[in-house]
Amino acid sequence: GNGLFVVQFLKSLCDEGLLTFSLLSKQWVWDVDAIVSRDMADDVVGLMTMKMLKLDTNALCGLKIASCLGSQSDESTIKYLGSEYERSGIGMSPLLDVAVNEGLMFKVGTTYNFAHDEIQKAAYCIIPEAERKYVHLQIGRELCSRVPPYQL
Repeated sequence: GNGLFVVQFLKSLCDEGLLTFSLLSKQWVWDVDAIVSRDMADDVVGLMTMKMLKLDTNALCGLKIASCLGSQSDESTIKYLGSEYERSGIGMSPLLDVAVNEGLMFKVGTTYNFAHDEIQKAAYCIIPEAERKYVHLQIGRELCSRVPPYQL
């Protein structure tokens, strides 16, 4: 967790232009006052949640669905669960590819993996606690209705 927090914190500072590398002086430059006054999470889950909430709404939905499946999920399973995106022509894979591009997930073959268990936890925490049981129920029903019995 601590290493992930440091890396993600530094990335967020770079993304916000508060930490830059000067090619002229060949050193890192930062704005201490802006960093100190910044609204900042004090743990990795809070930091990752803030990063995720800046994503496109559809990409965030894809992350939340993936988080309910655990640390990894296969593209074919994700496709079953994102049927409304598949019907609209968006597809779930491009939504999770946004997370891959942001460093939140990585993809090996057809499997999407959260880059760290704390990232999966942050994505899961975005789902309001009162709705989590309902989301899991919907996922279970969707899988049961779409997956052939021999694959269950």
